[in-house]
Amino acid sequence: MTVKTATKVKLMNIGIEQEYAIKLSEDRKWNDVKEMSTDQISKVCGVGSVTSQIIHKKISDCQKSTEDFLNLPEEEKKKWRARAKRAREKEDHLKLAKEDLDWLAAEEQMNLSDEVIAKAMEIYSDSIVNGKIRKLLTIYVPLVLLAASLYAACRICEKPVNLGEIGRFTGLDELHARKKILNSYKSMIKELNLSIPPKEPDFLK
Repeated sequence: MTVKTATKVKLMNIGIEQEYAIKLSEDRKWNDVKEMSTDQISKVCGVGSVTSQIIHKKISDCQKSTEDFLNLPEEEKKKWRARAKRAREKEDHLKLAKEDLDWLAAEEQMNLSDEVIAKAMEIYSDSIVNGKIRKLLTIYVPLVLLAASLYAACRICEKPVNLGEIGRFTGLDELHARKKILNSYKSMIKELNLSIPPKEPDFLK
């Protein structure tokens, strides 16, 4: 496959990371890229639904000219800026989450499989766009939601682990912190319809 340089540069200029810009510009001109759906972007870039939506949003927004933007009513400008801010915040959350999960996956840490990490990232991505779960970010630090996502992923992938172990590795080892993880975990099961065996986690261990 040949990377279309002009397409890659344009993607990077609108804030697409180089890794994804290269994948999207392989044998594709700009007109081809801007017609891609979020599912196609997800498949080509190897990312989850949240990241693909962010990329798709950036590409879609790029099609608006500066003149069009300046001619928008002030209220519309505020909405557009707010959406852009939320997209950046989501992207930042996902980057930090991936870094933390990669660290936890190391053999000298929790020695997690790629399957567990991928599932944890998927759950976390879905959580930060779910209205009711996202509200927990205003109460708990993002690491609490990430720890809950990891615990859910371990349960789904049948990796033996308890909240006490996850608490120790994430630095959330105090009892009240583990209770926050448990509350977040229960919210995820309910709001995301996660299929997990109905075993009450022993967060006191």
